Amino acid sequence: MGIAALALAAAGLAAFGWALFRKAVIRREDVRDPAETLCRRARRCGVDPMPMLQAARWLQSQSVRTVAMEGFDGLTLTADCLMAEGPSRGWVLLFHGYRSGPIQDFCMIAPELHRMGYDLLLVDQRSHGRSQGRYIGFGTLEQRDCRDWIDWVNRCFGAEQPIYLYGVSMGATTVLMAAGAELPGNVKGVVADCGFTSAGEILRHELKTLMHLPAFPMLWVVNGINRLLAGWSFFERSTLEAMKTIRVPVLFVHGGRDHFVPRDMTRRNFEACRSEKRLLFVEGADHGMSFAVDPEGYSRELARFMKNCE
Repeated sequence: MGIAALALAAAGLAAFGWALFRKAVIRREDVRDPAETLCRRARRCGVDPMPMLQAARWLQSQSVRTVAMEGFDGLTLTADCLMAEGPSRGWVLLFHGYRSGPIQDFCMIAPELHRMGYDLLLVDQRSHGRSQGRYIGFGTLEQRDCRDWIDWVNRCFGAEQPIYLYGVSMGATTVLMAAGAELPGNVKGVVADCGFTSAGEILRHELKTLMHLPAFPMLWVVNGINRLLAGWSFFERSTLEAMKTIRVPVLFVHGGRDHFVPRDMTRRNFEACRSEKRLLFVEGADHGMSFAVDPEGYSRELARFMKNCE
């Protein structure tokens, strides 16, 4: 192959890598109504969307206090506080998934936690919703935000009440990575619903399943662009590593028909976890839909886990 052909191939590879980087990492505003997303998710599982839509309307109707803090890199990050109606049992910090939001991911879980008596912090992850940011961190950046939100709650409301971390999809990766570091003593437990193990692994999976492309060299090209522009590597952080040092109990959840994150990633996280742990697989549930498919079983397992963490 001549020099010209090599240069053309390199240019094509770089252009394709840039397109994938823009698609995967750069912020993109979703103008769709959350109800549309909820109905689409319900159809995939063959469940009635009405309970999800009713729960979303309930959550949107609640009186919340919108708060903000400065992240580790100077970004303004935003969340909503929904306080318990009676005496609080503690705080639950909720972290949504990739290109999603609190309404889409927690419309059914938030009312259940509120009914159980918890104060809720519904976080807009960086580069989503009202929070600032240009680049999505796939949990690698967000796990630092998670630790900052814990400190914010303790600073504003005191460190006497227990705190629980709750994440769905990328939010689950966020809280698992955060929990691998030393946390304040009032962090009592983690719920990780359908999380992936690392940015590199989930992008490798998506290249293979959605685009039918090998990871090499494309993933390394995209990662090079990411390191240059966003300042972090797809391979620098993994939940599997975090599970070696975690000290708080974890409830792992995954849907049996997840089309986005392989359930094997949750199984591997569960097996690597060195703290007290429980595992719930919900057959027939697509990505982030375990509660909608089996609300009674999920609620029962969640209540048991939270009580054991007290």
